[in-house]
Amino acid sequence: ELITPLLESDINYIASVNVNVNWPWISILPGLWMAAILFISLKKFARREVWRASWTLFLGTAVFVFAAVSFYIGRTERYSQGPAIDFVKEKSSEDCYLITSGYKSYAPFFYLQKKPPSDFDKSYTPALGDHQSFTAKTYSSEEWLFHGDIDKKVYIIGKADDAQRLQGIETLSQIGQEGSYVFFERKPNN
Repeated sequence: ELITPLLESDINYIASVNVNVNWPWISILPGLWMAAILFISLKKFARREVWRASWTLFLGTAVFVFAAVSFYIGRTERYSQGPAIDFVKEKSSEDCYLITSGYKSYAPFFYLQKKPPSDFDKSYTPALGDHQSFTAKTYSSEEWLFHGDIDKKVYIIGKADDAQRLQGIETLSQIGQEGSYVFFERKPNN
């Protein structure tokens, strides 16, 4: 509530913080642990037990870091890229092309669990605006996926602040929006 007014102009931030993430009551345990460690350490420092206070603080902080990573990383990831990962997982069983546009992510490579076609030539780079001569070898080319002669569905994940650009591409139709992500689809012309 204190930070949001400062970042009102950041569309992606506003959309990300509105993602529904489950935070069970047990999530407060790492914070309570660290508060207890600080209290114990300060008492030991006050009694001039510097060595014990330092070790208490050092070991307690190590436990806190491990606990915080275990409790918080998965949930904070839901704010930053959860909707995009859910979308990629949802499409993983479908025979399709899936790319991100306007930002970079490993999510399609990791969660889609598909390899490039056997005839994929990484050295081939199509000329800009050359929509007709694209082949399956250019399956990762945004230009071909947006305008070329595709053989299966194309899904595009974009950030909310890039939605207007993607909505302006006549071959794409928006199929959803969640958090700071917008999802588009392009069907083959068959």
